[in-house]
Order: sequence, then C-alpha cells, then structure tokens
Amino acid sequence: MGKIDSFLEKIGIKDTDVNEVLLDTVEEEEVDRPVPPRAKPAEPVSFGSRRSMHDRKVINMGSDSVSIREGGAAASMANAMMKVVVINPKNIDDCQQIANCLKEKRPVVINLENVEEPTAVRIIDFISGTIYAIDGAVNKISRNVWLFAPKNVNIAVSQQNHGLNNMPWEPNNNNK
Repeated sequence: MGKIDSFLEKIGIKDTDVNEVLLDTVEEEEVDRPVPPRAKPAEPVSFGSRRSMHDRKVINMGSDSVSIREGGAAASMANAMMKVVVINPKNIDDCQQIANCLKEKRPVVINLENVEEPTAVRIIDFISGTIYAIDGAVNKISRNVWLFAPKNVNIAVSQQNHGLNNMPWEPNNNNK
C-alpha cells in the first residue's frame, strides 16, 4: 500500500484523514432517521396512452369473498381489502398490462366478448403462461370471461348447478 499512501500524501490527504472520513460516514449512516408516514394508497395505475385500447376497472372485495394466504397458510384478515382488476383487452398488446397486474399480486378478470377468437386464444395463452410462472390459478367464469389470480388469492368455486354450468364432459346429476 505504499503507492496508495504516497498518492494520498501528494494530493494532500493523509491516511488518517481517510479513516476519519470513513468513520464520519459510518456514524452518519447509523443515525436513526424518523420514518415518514405512509402515504395513502395511490389510485389504480393508469396505462397512459393505452387507456383508449382497453377498458379497465378496479373492484374492492372484502375478506369474506377472498382469503389471502401468506407462506402457504391461509390467513383470515377481517379488514383486508383485495382489489380485482377488470380489463377488456382489445388486442395482444394489452397482455403486458394484464401480466403486470398479476405480478403486483392483484387478481384480474378479463372480458374477451369484443375480441376475435384467434386474438382471444393468444391472449389466454400469454396470460396462462404468466399465471404458470407465478403459481397462480385460472378460472373460466363464462364463455369469454376469465379470472386469473396470483398465488396469494384463494378462489372459492361454488359447485351449485343452476343449469348454466352444464358442460358436455361433466356427469349430469339430473339423469340419476
């Protein structure tokens, strides 16, 4: 370290000066600073110029509708609120925003009523890949409406049969 010491002496800094500066820096970092109060949660993220490409709604759901799990154990939070994002995508470009919502651990309902079938299939494929990557869940609500939920959301599916959910591959309980 002779070269470093001689360099520091040439520019007018001695080794003790450097140590004092380092000690001062460490002491400044250890000072407890008051934590600013948390700001009120921001409004839902807008997609800027993409706003015209699709409709988007955020719906608050109480904890009686959704249970949140942390670390694999279900935790019932009486005052927890879950925001569900409802999106009407227009084309495949809207998939990135849907994936971002899922990465932010927010469930998304996608309405594909106004999308052509090949585009709808591509959208479902893209978002299904995202759901797989984050260990989420997919539920088909109706013919063109899908619910995509991240891992932190449990979906309770009611098996009530009102004649609307008859699928050709499911056994028909009315014939017995």
